[in-house]
Amino acid sequence: MHNALDLTPPLGAAVSPYHGRPYLTPYAGRFAEALVATINDETVCDIIDRAGLIGGVDQVADSVDLLTDARLFTRLRTLYKE
Repeated sequence: MHNALDLTPPLGAAVSPYHGRPYLTPYAGRFAEALVATINDETVCDIIDRAGLIGGVDQVADSVDLLTDARLFTRLRTLYKE
């Protein structure tokens, strides 16, 4: 599906074990890396350079309390500050 969008050079669709677990994965990080390599907007590149590619809060936290308790949200600000 990614290759059909023609946003990056074609990437292989092979899957491999996930850290010794009984799951196969296409290592999705390489798709994200290929997409980021195509970004040429200076403002977006500056944001990536400062903050990295941490994604949304649900990608860096696995605590339901952290994701649902507004009092805890302020602790996440440091991840997204300039």
